[in-house]
Amino acid sequence: MKSQTKKVKLLILGESSVGKTALLNRFAQNEFIPTSSSTGMDYAIKMIEIDNKKVQLSVWDTAGQERYRSITFNLYKDSQGILLVFDLTNAKTFQTLEKWMQLIKANINEGFQIALIGTKCDLTDQIVVNRDMINEFLDKYDFQFEYFETSSLTNINISECFIHLATKVFRANEELYLTLIAQGIDPEGNTASILLNGNQHNKKKNKEKDKKCCE
Repeated sequence: MKSQTKKVKLLILGESSVGKTALLNRFAQNEFIPTSSSTGMDYAIKMIEIDNKKVQLSVWDTAGQERYRSITFNLYKDSQGILLVFDLTNAKTFQTLEKWMQLIKANINEGFQIALIGTKCDLTDQIVVNRDMINEFLDKYDFQFEYFETSSLTNINISECFIHLATKVFRANEELYLTLIAQGIDPEGNTASILLNGNQHNKKKNKEKDKKCCE
């Protein structure tokens, strides 16, 4: 049986000008393009490999402006992981993480995977968000998410943060898939059909076996 390509969908959230689009462009195209999306939405698809399986990773880059917030909300439902982004050289973008966390908690299901991303780490003399502030924020939320300091300009930790989050999502999905199978639930939506069909098949085999024994 031909193995199907698995799919993982990630969402990039954060204020405007934190470098979300540059982050996506560096990961998807390995290019530094210091521009922001004018349409309020952008995305990229990239094939990666996780645990020796092909995975189609789609990443959505959302605008931070309030007028695009409703579009962002519509993407929460289908996304499985979030890269929550702030600018290490801009304290205000870090302070608004509290607001973003409240929006995330109000729109996501339990088990959602999150990675915290600090951008522009190459601008060492301009960094205003220190590690104590970041650790305090991480300790406040029990999401067990990882923190990455990145630079789209110098390509620091770009692939690492995307692959790390995609791997967490992929493995969580695989674990859920196996759990549903064990409970007799078809992950595609046909409740109990897998277990039921399996039992019917076994019963049919047992009947045929008993019939042969009696002949």
